[in-house]
Amino acid sequence: MRTTRGFTLIELLVVVALIAIVSGLAMPIAYRNMSGFRARAAARELAATFRLARDMAIASRTQHSVHFDEEEGHYLLQRDESKGRRLFVPEEEIERLERMEERKKDRSDSEAGAGAGAILEKELGQGVGFLRIEVDRDDEEGDHPLVFFDPRGNSSGGDLVLGGERAAWRVELFRAGGRTTITSLGEDWRE
Repeated sequence: MRTTRGFTLIELLVVVALIAIVSGLAMPIAYRNMSGFRARAAARELAATFRLARDMAIASRTQHSVHFDEEEGHYLLQRDESKGRRLFVPEEEIERLERMEERKKDRSDSEAGAGAGAILEKELGQGVGFLRIEVDRDDEEGDHPLVFFDPRGNSSGGDLVLGGERAAWRVELFRAGGRTTITSLGEDWRE
């Protein structure tokens, strides 16, 4: 007689039950850490937007600005046509920006909310918000803080803290050269 090696149904059910229990215990820990990951990603995206605004200001020789909406948790990069003049912009860049503006215009006014010269609008993400914004200027209506980049690559400077439930990140924008740094403030960031 030949015996077959294998597992019984009871043994398989016990292993599946153990896997379910262990993963059930691990899920809350992983979920708590997600807000920290989202905050870090949002800080990196904001720093990348600052670098993009600086590069576009230099390339187009036109001032660019980033406007912040603290309540809605989003920010907007736009070209300030009235500030400075464009001397040289590569044709491909002009075409790309015009296509972006056309797509922006195609969106409904309620979605866009961007205004003239809008290039990019970003949301911080679920569970992430601006915890502190320290900048020198507000927009013309005085509703939203903003930072700007001049055609030489300098910025108006700023210090922003954004985060979620368990972690905060500081994005510091320096005036000279528009350099950006990102620093983790951890869970005990409140001063």
